[in-house]
Amino acid sequence: MNRRKFLMSSGIGGVAVLASPSLLAVEGCDLSTLKSYLNAVLESAEKILALSSSSDSWYTTLVDAITSLKATESNWDSSTAVDVVVSALDTLEAVLAVIPVTSSYSALIDLLVSAIETVLTTFVKTSVTTVKVKALAEANPHRGMVPLKNPHFLQSKVGAYKAQWDNLANGLGILDKVKL
Repeated sequence: MNRRKFLMSSGIGGVAVLASPSLLAVEGCDLSTLKSYLNAVLESAEKILALSSSSDSWYTTLVDAITSLKATESNWDSSTAVDVVVSALDTLEAVLAVIPVTSSYSALIDLLVSAIETVLTTFVKTSVTTVKVKALAEANPHRGMVPLKNPHFLQSKVGAYKAQWDNLANGLGILDKVKL
């Protein structure tokens, strides 16, 4: 083996070794990864709640949806059915669909809905969610408005979501209220 072939094959091997953790994260996720996604969604929903007023017609329903998702996430483990998490996320997304797109923080809601959509499509079998996703897409004006950014080399997907959230909040001038 000459030096050039050795360098090429070792370079390819090095890239494969470096890329393998990120490839594993895309193909399959464990319970802790799912919980970190759910915690990011919960934290974002709580920030939306903090921006809203208790006089809004959907305020109480949003509080109930967040409480339900918190209870579901805290009691969820690998033996529990995924349907419980899906139901809680669907409820939260349905409440977010009622918030007008004209609200000052509508862009944050669009981003949160994209995160919920990602959690549903990443962790739930497509045969279960295909009908639900189509029905929700038609009913939710916030769905599909903001694509999630891909993480950079040393960043997790949840970290990329939080950075995108903070950048968007900074652009809206409300970073001090909703920083993740």
